[in-house]
Amino acid sequence: MNSGFIFLFVLASAKITRHVGSKLLMISMDGFRWDYLNRDELDLQHFHDFIYKGIRAKWMTNQFQTQTFPNHWTMVTGLYEESHGIIANKFKDPKTGKRFDYHNTSSWNDSPEFWGGEPIWKTNQKAGHKSAVQFWVGSELKSQLPTYWESFNASKAFTDRVDTIVEQLKYEDVTLGLLYFEEPDASGHKYGPDSKEVNAKLEELNNVFGYLIKELEKNDLLEGTNIIVTADHGMTTMTSDKIITLDRVEDFLDLIDIDNSYGYDCNAGIAPKNESVKDLLYQRLVNLKDPNLKVWLKEEIPADLYYSNNDRIQDIWLSSDVGYAIVYSKEDWGKTGSKFSNYGLLGMHGFDPHSADMHPIFFARGPDFANKREEQEPFTNLDLYPLCCFLLGIEPAPNNGSLAELHSYLVRPLDLALPIAMGVLFSFFIILVILYAIYQQFWKWKPLTLLQDQDQSNIQYRGLN
Repeated sequence: MNSGFIFLFVLASAKITRHVGSKLLMISMDGFRWDYLNRDELDLQHFHDFIYKGIRAKWMTNQFQTQTFPNHWTMVTGLYEESHGIIANKFKDPKTGKRFDYHNTSSWNDSPEFWGGEPIWKTNQKAGHKSAVQFWVGSELKSQLPTYWESFNASKAFTDRVDTIVEQLKYEDVTLGLLYFEEPDASGHKYGPDSKEVNAKLEELNNVFGYLIKELEKNDLLEGTNIIVTADHGMTTMTSDKIITLDRVEDFLDLIDIDNSYGYDCNAGIAPKNESVKDLLYQRLVNLKDPNLKVWLKEEIPADLYYSNNDRIQDIWLSSDVGYAIVYSKEDWGKTGSKFSNYGLLGMHGFDPHSADMHPIFFARGPDFANKREEQEPFTNLDLYPLCCFLLGIEPAPNNGSLAELHSYLVRPLDLALPIAMGVLFSFFIILVILYAIYQQFWKWKPLTLLQDQDQSNIQYRGLN
């Protein structure tokens, strides 16, 4: 019995370790809508071969606004946009007066106050590892640089980006790679998501992906690396007949602070000229009674969008239904110089993340991912950060994500197994204690019962021996 207790003590004292990480490569193909993979007329075989040996979500949900910079930062921090502060591709911080413009790197790469949260490469490096990043949003931020990085260069060929990231992943101490492609987003904007140009770009990306898999395999990295392929948002079709004009609002330009108001094609953040006209402006916008336009005061923005608790979000918010553009006037369709213009783009994103057209892809393969034929239930892109931390075997920074919806995607039990295992161990210990107590009582009682019929002198004699 003593040996049993020794075993139990050793088992209870043993340190139950976290998951030991493998290398991780996460790839973002900007604007890759979830259902692009279902275009059977296209040659997307490399994607499908990869999924056949891995796992695929029906889709992944993203955050409002469904734009590139906010969602890419969410993907690597696990934070809502209102939490990390990158609330749009363009905005002004009312506290500092600084402007953030995703097209102008110098407006943000030396301004850490814009960027809340801790990106996955920083978390990985704090754990003693190295990270390699090719063009991921935020990777040029001077205060949080990856180990290996480059300034964004759209002219760098996709296959050259692959070569760079594979070469860096070959280093033993590089455990994390992030790889970004700006397609099919660029083609989707210019030609529309259902265009032949987007189809051609999807086949090009399929070939680039096939090249990546071949290079990983050639360098003995494929089987030991967890690979995630995902995107920031989807894309929907835009037409010039689906527009919402703001010039119908009486004295609109006189009531707004044009310098601090922004149009985002399908959203508009409106700053009143002053507090005294706020209610009047809001009521006039509501009185448009446009069935395809939602008008919210900041505090009225639906809670499930998590888009109200940040000073950078304007006092009045406009959001259009999928496929509708918000412009100042009909003449602003196709213009580039107006605060409220559409640029004439035939594809757009930024709409409500619950819309099917806004959903991005997610599929993965690797030593820690399950291999299943059926598509798995969707999850939010907030969960990518804790997922990456789990795959790397590192402690995450505070975030809004969770692993709760990802159990079916993974081979190994998650850290939830630790409290479960400890609970089972404790129950086993209690049962053993009870059984031992019963055994001890029975053992002490049984000899006395058997000896009651014996001669008392015999008992004394045995006691003397």
